[in-house]
Amino acid sequence: MRRISSVSEFVSARGNSYEEVRKTYADNRKNMEWIKKVALAEYTYPAYHPEAFIYVDNLFPRAGVEDVVIFKVSHKHMVKIGMGDADGFFSNPTKTLVISGVIPKRDLPPGLSVTSKVSNDEVIVHELLHFAYKQEGYDNISSQMREEFAYGWSLGYMRQKGHTDEETIKNCYLPYLASINMEKALKLLLVRERIRRSVYNNYGPYERKAFQRRYGRRLMDTAKELGMEQGRKLVKVYDKKLREGPVSTEEKQEISRFHFLDIK
Repeated sequence: MRRISSVSEFVSARGNSYEEVRKTYADNRKNMEWIKKVALAEYTYPAYHPEAFIYVDNLFPRAGVEDVVIFKVSHKHMVKIGMGDADGFFSNPTKTLVISGVIPKRDLPPGLSVTSKVSNDEVIVHELLHFAYKQEGYDNISSQMREEFAYGWSLGYMRQKGHTDEETIKNCYLPYLASINMEKALKLLLVRERIRRSVYNNYGPYERKAFQRRYGRRLMDTAKELGMEQGRKLVKVYDKKLREGPVSTEEKQEISRFHFLDIK
């Protein structure tokens, strides 16, 4: 689960995306063995937040979420593997869920980032839903579809805890939704400011920093507005799914083709 989305990371466009780093690391069994060695704690069901396991199991009883092992690691080790801004991640090959220790606050300029406010049990629900997605046979669909599935199906759990839907979008969904809307927000900004995309693409490091200083707040505000709008549409779709009840059956279900970026 992504924790922070920032303008500086988007504008500088350095390194691989969070999704690429997470998948590369989580799919490497050797790396996961290292995680187990440096872990602060190891948990199996029902020792740690059983309510999170029960929620996902009720939705996807065939997934076998009780078999998932949780390892808690320090934030410094999350940083070492390139996921310092993640609350946690799931490794399908090893049926292992990794959650981060306390994440220190980053000294980011006001208005240029958005940070999630989630508890460990909420992170566990999200990551167990990624596991259920795999177990249900939806492995070859886009990363946005995987995130839609996890964020969407977690809606019922957030409601059970007393969060309003708007709070869930703002505090849980928005870092991810803002990040995937940053490109769209940039296109809108460039049009408004009459900056040709070819010119922007040729900016060097100094020019990109100057662009961030001048337009960063507007860029993030637009990405957040677009993200909140998509979050409300996501809630509407999954509210209906939740009212229909558990979806795991003996027959593989046809997954929703709801795409974040395709929503007008």
